[in-house]
Amino acid sequence: DKDKNYLVYCKSGMRSKKAAKIMDEMGFKNLCTMKKGFQNWVACGLPQE
Repeated sequence: DKDKNYLVYCKSGMRSKKAAKIMDEMGFKNLCTMKKGFQNWVACGLPQE
């Protein structure tokens, strides 16, 4: 569903940035990415569950 919200992430943020760009080109409207990836999320002590 191209109107749903999506969080696109990977370990470092590079692959998810590319994937989100492709999804945007395909017409997905509500995309968010983790700029520095999941690895940085964990390093910041943010919740994982």
